[in-house]
Amino acid sequence: MYPFRVFVEGHRPIYILASDGFEIDKTEVESFIIHPGERIDFLLNTDSKIGTYLLVAETLEVYSKNEYHAAEAIIHYKTADVNLTPPKGTPHICDSSGITCRVFNCPFNQFSSKENRLCITFNNVISNDPNSNPDEVKSDEVVEMFFNFAFPGENGYTPGSVNGHQFLPPTVAAYAQPDLVDYTCDACNASTICECTYAVTIDNDIKDKVYQFVITNIGGGANWSHPVHLHGHSFYVMKMAFNTYDSDGQLVPNGGQDTIDIICQDSKKFCSDAKWRNESWSNGKHPDLNWHNPPQKDTIIIPTGGYVVIRFKADNPGVWFFHCHIDLHNTNGMGMIINESPNSQPKVPKNFPKCNSFKNDGK
Repeated sequence: MYPFRVFVEGHRPIYILASDGFEIDKTEVESFIIHPGERIDFLLNTDSKIGTYLLVAETLEVYSKNEYHAAEAIIHYKTADVNLTPPKGTPHICDSSGITCRVFNCPFNQFSSKENRLCITFNNVISNDPNSNPDEVKSDEVVEMFFNFAFPGENGYTPGSVNGHQFLPPTVAAYAQPDLVDYTCDACNASTICECTYAVTIDNDIKDKVYQFVITNIGGGANWSHPVHLHGHSFYVMKMAFNTYDSDGQLVPNGGQDTIDIICQDSKKFCSDAKWRNESWSNGKHPDLNWHNPPQKDTIIIPTGGYVVIRFKADNPGVWFFHCHIDLHNTNGMGMIINESPNSQPKVPKNFPKCNSFKNDGK
């Protein structure tokens, strides 16, 4: 549920090499934050004093400084005496060391000034992956879509949703039995939340068709950061945008609604039909996208009150789940289906087993 900040006692810096299996330029940090669904490769130089050290993963939840919410593992130098109780982690060492600690993959753009930490986000790194080719998502025919991952609602009903649709899993396999899936979502609109099997169809009617998703976390229901995962694809992270923070690292209230770049449009601020405030940015024309080797990922954190712009080619026909990777949010409805190129999807084998809905009576 919570992200972890990971560091190794007595070993600073460490070096980030890859995320989600895609290499980035070697990045020197004191620690990194990992969210549900993400994978991070890092390099540790074993040049400290021979001994036993803790690898610490502390949660980012808010708790008293005398509490210690962390997972631990032992890093043991082969020639050192075995010590199964090395000193506990010192998560606040940056507060007093006088050295600014660089932290990779923050879900916000700054810590409190008291913590002496500097956030390094995916805006600040570039791809070093031999298979990356960002030119493949340069196109004058970009299809742009907005998706708001949040908890909008009213009168105590604020489920997890995407564009105001609380996801209802289909009762059959959506890929194998598409004709039996009810995708009707007529009850949802800009001012009403509904429960349905929400799906959006994308297509490759034009060869190498490029899609730009603007994934937002805005409006009255924006009170968590969400690690969003797209099945069936990796994507290029073209831009991360954060809300405004004060010197204590707290979000500056702006009515809790839209951003300086995006308008929610609806009076209830559910933000199910957002658009660029500057209409000249529409259809892939955002002026501040990263075209200098943007990093690739398949899971990206969407900061509270902010947004992320991703691009990918529609070159993998299938029925793909697009969801928040925090299980509590996902099972509460924060997900949807990307139905890619239905007419090009490979047919299931003849006599492929098919199942229907059933009641689970606990037996």
